[in-house]
Amino acid sequence: MATAKAAKAAESATSWKMWWMQWRYSGRAVSAAATQGVTLNYSVESFDKLEQLLGKLHDRYAASGDETGLVDTALQYAAYVVTVLEKNYGKGVWSDEDPHHAESSYGFHLQGITIFPVGLCLKRIIDGPKEDIAARLRACTRHLHRAQP
Repeated sequence: MATAKAAKAAESATSWKMWWMQWRYSGRAVSAAATQGVTLNYSVESFDKLEQLLGKLHDRYAASGDETGLVDTALQYAAYVVTVLEKNYGKGVWSDEDPHHAESSYGFHLQGITIFPVGLCLKRIIDGPKEDIAARLRACTRHLHRAQP
């Protein structure tokens, strides 16, 4: 159940800090993907490419066990997820006003739905294919209405 603080965050605008982080990190995600020959184009269909990229990161993590930089990596791909959702479904609110105060708990609120994109990306990297992010995001977008051009 949402806390009063989380509910208030859902009703307000994305803070300047979160907006800047979204802008900067989503660009990093697109650049990182390009270095691997993958084009992320901000379409909902690109979630399948995101799944492949996070799958490769999982393979590296599973082979090494090295968690260095995983939260930052998850944060950049989460910023990409938020940007895709906003470009395709309208403005939402990405909030760091969560009682857990961890990056993985940054809630993104859109059309009455709340997701935790950093947590989704991080779980995919660490836990592997059972945490298929494309499938999870498709399930979420079934409940959203496309933004009008």
